[in-house]
Amino acid sequence: MFDIKKLTLKQKIGQLCQGVLSTATEEDITALVKEGRLGSCILADNSLAGNSKQRKASPELVNRVQKAAMENGGIPLMFARDVIHGMKIIYPIPLGLAASWDTALIKETAEAMSEEAFENGINLVFAPMLDLVRDPRWGRVIESPGEDPYLGAKFAKAMVEGIQGENLAAAGNTATCLKHFVGYGAAEGGRDYNKSEISDYTLYNMYLPAFMAGIDCGAASVMNSFGEIGGESVSASERILRLLLKEKLGFEGFVNSDWGSVEQIMDRQRAETRAESAYLALKAGIDIEMATKCYDENLEELVSKNPELEKYIDEAVSRILRIKERLGLFGKPYAEIVQPDEIENRRKKRRALSLRAAAESAVLLKNNGVLPLDADSRVIVTGPFAEEVNSIMGAWAPDGLTDEVATFRAAMENEFENSVFVSDNLREAMYVKERNCDTVILALGEQRAVTGERAVVGEIEISKAQTDIAKRYKELGKKVICVVFAGRPLSLTKLLPYSDAILFMWHPGTMGAAAAAKLLSGEFNPCGKLSMTMVASTGQIPLYYNTPPLPIRCDENDVGYYGEPYFPSYSDIPSVPLFPFGYGLSYTGFEYSDLSCDVSEIKLNDLKNGAYFTVRINVKNTGSRAGKEVVQCYICDRVSVYSRPIRELKGFEKTELMPGESKEISFKLGFDELGYYYPDGEKTVEPGNFRVFVGGSSYADNETEIIIK
Repeated sequence: MFDIKKLTLKQKIGQLCQGVLSTATEEDITALVKEGRLGSCILADNSLAGNSKQRKASPELVNRVQKAAMENGGIPLMFARDVIHGMKIIYPIPLGLAASWDTALIKETAEAMSEEAFENGINLVFAPMLDLVRDPRWGRVIESPGEDPYLGAKFAKAMVEGIQGENLAAAGNTATCLKHFVGYGAAEGGRDYNKSEISDYTLYNMYLPAFMAGIDCGAASVMNSFGEIGGESVSASERILRLLLKEKLGFEGFVNSDWGSVEQIMDRQRAETRAESAYLALKAGIDIEMATKCYDENLEELVSKNPELEKYIDEAVSRILRIKERLGLFGKPYAEIVQPDEIENRRKKRRALSLRAAAESAVLLKNNGVLPLDADSRVIVTGPFAEEVNSIMGAWAPDGLTDEVATFRAAMENEFENSVFVSDNLREAMYVKERNCDTVILALGEQRAVTGERAVVGEIEISKAQTDIAKRYKELGKKVICVVFAGRPLSLTKLLPYSDAILFMWHPGTMGAAAAAKLLSGEFNPCGKLSMTMVASTGQIPLYYNTPPLPIRCDENDVGYYGEPYFPSYSDIPSVPLFPFGYGLSYTGFEYSDLSCDVSEIKLNDLKNGAYFTVRINVKNTGSRAGKEVVQCYICDRVSVYSRPIRELKGFEKTELMPGESKEISFKLGFDELGYYYPDGEKTVEPGNFRVFVGGSSYADNETEIIIK
């Protein structure tokens, strides 16, 4: 490892500073590099990279700046960028990818986006985002794997392994940055940057598992949360960043601040000056400051007054250099230049992957037998998203190639030669009443501008104007199929009565419209399952499947979340979701039978020593076409010291079955699956009775029981 004793204090501080590099600031950045005042650069123009066009990254630009570093001190720079769900070829938003419940597919998309970032001179990507989210009004829900800690942990593992590969220094691999540690997704009211209140119990059992999984996979870096927890600014919290993340969880990489989050310690009224912010952030454990210059302008003087601070600087530098060595930058600092022909060959593969990922992520919410459409179907194609491009790609796609994106109209015209496009107005709607079209395909949804950072909505119901379109065509006697492009699980309650089918596409990426058309035609069979509960109305928020048990029984005529009696209702709206977590239909049917457990009881000590029991169930395709089913396994601890959820996901398997085919699916449940964390962070399993459920959603009603002695 590079000997940090060779560095001056000024040079060490420089490693802790991350400048903002764009083509307009290249000269200024290069000057700072020559002075030894930067250790890394973020290729972004502003803090809202998710919803604004950014200047292009290129290996040529990176190499020019890197040359200045190598000729002045010899410590290579890292170059970072927000690459969230693809770079130039875009894949479904992470919330959509999680809805595929396909970790191999998620890993494959992570590999592809990492390779494309690497081609553009980037070696650190600010992904994956692992915030658990229970409020869909929050704009950054699009980046999250959803509401479940188990699914989130599997998503984290797939993303880190895909981005970093087995050897971080190998061509095509980049360093990950797990964000935002921790609790950023719990912002009160879904308002970005807002406070959160998270108990230690909830922190360990809900918000940390995904981060733990990413750390266990060797994630290179972690980004701290903007927010505050229980009145404590995370950016200034030794308890959260140093004691919890670095010491208790054993994280060995570096902590990268979010954009300006060190300076924003003042906005949290935790510090009065930038110097004080720098002092608090460094002691808390933030190793790299992004964008602002609190470290650059103040640390040298702070050390002169407080010499003990230098040990924190040395620790931070060691962490940063360790990752630079893992990246192989000391031996190979310059970005490779990939030839255009090779890039195009790779793009063809990425487009095919984008198509497959979009198809696997789509969730069929309703189907009254109208889908799939016959190949010779004569359909009307309309709706406000029929000719959208940006909202197909979604937010956090600043590098996305718009000319690679087919509109939904174009995709339908390609898939169905008898499709008829009409613009959305009443006159034309009345005109097509007499056309030989009995089916209307409506492209609906939400613009990408209302998703992403600083994009918070107060209502998540699909707009009345869009519902009115469906109503109008239904009144004309048409079959109405709604294809919804959205960055969050919208409330579709008012749309349901006027829809014969609803296909929820999320913001699906470059090939998303083509995937939607092929799903409608039946070339692809829908197999996605919701990664987040879809509420019936905004007033139900927060509503999530892994809710704690309650002592209040439902009204006599009301039904609880799972048919359980312990879920009190509102006086004016239903208490249950529109569609539960894990839900999704197929063009075929699946029958579950013969749930069994290989033992009726197991000793606690045996579990602690690695023993497990196996739950088995038979799944049969009862339809006439092949299909994929996500078989889900949930548990419920009947009695526990601390209140555990009424259901907890502890296993899933995505399996493909031919018509009439049956398959036995099994789940191994041991200490990790049955255990939970006490508020002190220690995991335990308590003796007692555990219910086990297996099925096609969190409503799974196939049940068995195991006794832990």
